[in-house]
Amino acid sequence: MPATQQQPKFTQQEAERFAALVAGFDTGTTPEPEAMLKGRMMLRMAAAKGLRLVDVFELPEIRKALDDQMQPVRQGGPELQAAMEKVAALREELIARTRDVRNLMEERNELKEILLRRQREFDDFRKRVANGGMAPPPAAAAPPPARPRVPPTLMGRSWSFQVLCFFVFLVLEVMDWCENVFG
Repeated sequence: MPATQQQPKFTQQEAERFAALVAGFDTGTTPEPEAMLKGRMMLRMAAAKGLRLVDVFELPEIRKALDDQMQPVRQGGPELQAAMEKVAALREELIARTRDVRNLMEERNELKEILLRRQREFDDFRKRVANGGMAPPPAAAAPPPARPRVPPTLMGRSWSFQVLCFFVFLVLEVMDWCENVFG
């Protein structure tokens, strides 16, 4: 369901009038009977709209009128500072994770290319074996890229086992990353 914009409860004129009443009430220089009268008028304006004063102060049109009228000085507290630091830390972590994902995707693409090339070589080999070994050897291709170092325990294994192990490792890493990022 699309979000609809809230219709203003106060017209601009009413908002300016409310802000003027707040300014007269809040300055502390107004005589007490006049300040009480302004407070009652604010309550009546809010009640006429079916709102409480605390709700009226949160309306965007009232906040704008109050800011224009009184020009308040707002300072960030320690909570705001802590939140901003947390946002900065999360942003840095997101940048690092995005870089990691890009690197993993590049490695995955390289391995996919190697796997496709090996599959073509295997298909060519199978065709030669099916023809009784009479097929000519494949044309010289560009030298393969440098192979990544394989741990000694996997040296005796077939390349398909190594690829399978890598993809299992990659899936586990991606799952771990998702768990860390998304909770």
